[in-house]
Amino acid sequence: MKRVKDKQGYTLVELLIVIGIMMLIAGMSTFALTMFLAQDRLANQGGRIRQFMQQQRVHARTTRIDRRIIFDFTRRSMLVYSAGPDNTFGSYDNPGPDDVFEEEFMLDKGLWFEKAVMKLTVYQGEGGTEPFFPEAQQGAAPLPYNQAPYRTGALRFQRDGKVAIEKLTPQTGIVEPSLNFDVSTSAWEANKDADIIIASKGERKRLLIDVKPLLGSVDCKVEELQGIPQP
Repeated sequence: MKRVKDKQGYTLVELLIVIGIMMLIAGMSTFALTMFLAQDRLANQGGRIRQFMQQQRVHARTTRIDRRIIFDFTRRSMLVYSAGPDNTFGSYDNPGPDDVFEEEFMLDKGLWFEKAVMKLTVYQGEGGTEPFFPEAQQGAAPLPYNQAPYRTGALRFQRDGKVAIEKLTPQTGIVEPSLNFDVSTSAWEANKDADIIIASKGERKRLLIDVKPLLGSVDCKVEELQGIPQP
């Protein structure tokens, strides 16, 4: 009669080691997938923004009427206005008789402007020390525009194909146009700053957008911001 050899199974310690290794691999995979999806979402948003701004440039050149994009931190959107026949604008809250609201571009859910010519942290009421809208990244309801004067960033697409980078006080229509607002391409290439920075909740990566005023175009890329953007 043949003797059956005893079969030994896995010990509890060995099972715990295997389970631990599997959990570690699963955790690393989840982190990598999350980073990939975040980058993909920002990259898709960058492509849409590039196309959107190119459309404004084409409209301005073909109609011979300037278009202005106003960055609304509170709504996490870009508002587009066309100038009147004299190619001048009224103010945002009190538009001129011929100003025309054209369209609004909303950022995807979970994204917000960390900077749009101006930084979110300096988007505030006149003389204020706190941001005008400190919870913009959480998508809370915007405050009424008539509560306090504030300044925000804008891009004016001109009929000559160029784009002016502006800061303006919407309620009064006061505009501060200057190429000094333009972040240098070298700073953008080094991931130290950008004209427009879009953040994703809980992610370290940013969508960095470089505006090229003389060319009337924008470049976009997704990177980790290395420096601290200046207002």
